[in-house]
Amino acid sequence: MNNFLENLRCYFKDSSQERILEDWAKTEEFDQVGILMEDFLNIIKEYQPSVIKTNENITNSYSPKFSLGFLLN
Repeated sequence: MNNFLENLRCYFKDSSQERILEDWAKTEEFDQVGILMEDFLNIIKEYQPSVIKTNENITNSYSPKFSLGFLLN
């Protein structure tokens, strides 16, 4: 079974430009849903923390409440 990327590559390789444009036109109704990706990326760029503060009093560093370290075991 192919993964999504491989399926997408096959689609573009095997489909005519007319077919691709027809399929693209079918997605037009979704163009006005939500915000543009460029706007979204600009918004999240503003909220990225420059410094992550840690609480030195945390004794259970493997708790998912405080750390992703529990995924590494």
